[in-house]
Amino acid sequence: MADKKKSDQPTPKPKKKKGGLIMRVIVSGAIGLIGVWMALYSMQLGKSPHTWDKDEWKGFLSFSKQQVEEAKAKVEKVDWDALKDKITAKTRELWAKTPELEKSLDRTLARIRGEKKSGERVDSKTGSETPAAVIEPSDLEVGCEALRDGTRAYRKSVKENGTVDQGELKRAKKLLQKAQDYLERAHEQAKDADDEGLAAEVEGYIQQCNVYLEDVSKRETL
Repeated sequence: MADKKKSDQPTPKPKKKKGGLIMRVIVSGAIGLIGVWMALYSMQLGKSPHTWDKDEWKGFLSFSKQQVEEAKAKVEKVDWDALKDKITAKTRELWAKTPELEKSLDRTLARIRGEKKSGERVDSKTGSETPAAVIEPSDLEVGCEALRDGTRAYRKSVKENGTVDQGELKRAKKLLQKAQDYLERAHEQAKDADDEGLAAEVEGYIQQCNVYLEDVSKRETL
């Protein structure tokens, strides 16, 4: 009888090793970071990764190496130990990559404004030109500008002395929400125009905007 009871006992499940979980977390984080860099590099090229050629993949490797070196140099200046209870695991990564995203946005804005300047409108009745400066900005221009200013505010919210500027964090959220709205409209317009390169570029910006917004929302609860 005792043997029967013993045989009815469930077989104990083997304990999962903590090392495996840690490794999965590390791998997941690394994959996420590579995805962020691919989105940034795609924005520079104006084309999706699946259309890159051999030379563009080599360029991406050089770009990734540069990101690692720049991030390491910048991160060392901030008192991250003092910030550990005021930021998320993602904040440090986003803070470090913001300048590169800003450069990409500045290039896009310069291109948009250059196209707008070259496309000054002429009134068919009077023959007078409408300067580009008074032509209403496109959804893409407004969205890119809001995203650039929002990420700048996000970066300013993390102080080097280990404190958080809540005013800049709130400003970042407001600008990022504005960027999200305008960029989504711009993305639909690019798709309607069958402009795959522009649609891919805008989609990359939307992805970045969403990542920043998610982190801002999490930091607001800390």
